[in-house]
Amino acid sequence: MLSLDTLYRNHEEAKARRWEKNQAQSGAWLTSWRNRTVTLRLVFSLWGLGALALVLAVIGLWWMPAFIACLIAIFLICVPWTLLRITINSKDDAPATVLDEYENSVVNFWNRITLRLLSAWGFVFFLILMFTNSFSLYAATDISSTWWNAILGEIFLIVSLLITTLPAVGYALTFHTDTDKE
Repeated sequence: MLSLDTLYRNHEEAKARRWEKNQAQSGAWLTSWRNRTVTLRLVFSLWGLGALALVLAVIGLWWMPAFIACLIAIFLICVPWTLLRITINSKDDAPATVLDEYENSVVNFWNRITLRLLSAWGFVFFLILMFTNSFSLYAATDISSTWWNAILGEIFLIVSLLITTLPAVGYALTFHTDTDKE
């Protein structure tokens, strides 16, 4: 019978092999984008689209086209996030064996922050959902409970998506601070 330690080691080795294989395929993509200006633009577009999606979700309570536009904005958030992860070689998700000590500490720091924020956000969202539905607070806005819950679910999805981008954003801002090359 395999021990838990052996299973974990095998999992980490397989993860390192998959990561190295993916880097061999995509490691040279977007090399001209690996500078401070582009990194900041990607981060601002990521968070700007997130803010736009949140505003559209709130407007979507009263106007259905805003709800549809919010869904589109959620999908668009994935574009700068993916491009940002390509420019950092997906090191926010790399196994610890391929990162140096400082990179590992930065990634671990942002992963801990992300986990804490997601846990807190999940608890706060549970309370919001519970209280608004228990006391029918949505009735004051003349909105059906189904629509209210759909919008709250969309808001939960947007904020959770933005929180999960923190390791990539933190890594990118920490390690792409060199000046732009002209």
